Amino acid sequence: MEVYVINQSGFFIRKKQLGKSDMNPKRAGEYLVPKGCITTPIMPEKQGFMQRWNGVSWEYFEATKEAETPDFAPEQKGTIKRIFRDRLLRESDWTQLADAPLSKEKKAEWKEYRKALRDFTDLEGWESLDLPKQPTK
Repeated sequence: MEVYVINQSGFFIRKKQLGKSDMNPKRAGEYLVPKGCITTPIMPEKQGFMQRWNGVSWEYFEATKEAETPDFAPEQKGTIKRIFRDRLLRESDWTQLADAPLSKEKKAEWKEYRKALRDFTDLEGWESLDLPKQPTK
């Protein structure tokens, strides 16, 4: 059975496959779903948004909203920004493939951008800084 792992704020982190060890010993065919996991299938990724569980259903959360959302504590804003940064890295993986349809110059720009994303959380006060700008394709 596939479940969807979320953080304290309800943001999707990753998919997880439950196995035999997660079966309910008292009820045949049922799984014991771990805390922080959702069984409702997640909606597809959408550019510039993150998926968030609101307690009832999945919703899209605009990635830039965290800076203007007063109900999030500073550490939650950092978590949101880190999740979005990780997604930007995943979405730009293709730019470093040998057969990527990019010139050497563009490939170098994307490589530099990806390094800036990876190093972003090492900057002092990164939680309140803007993420690096994505190069053009």
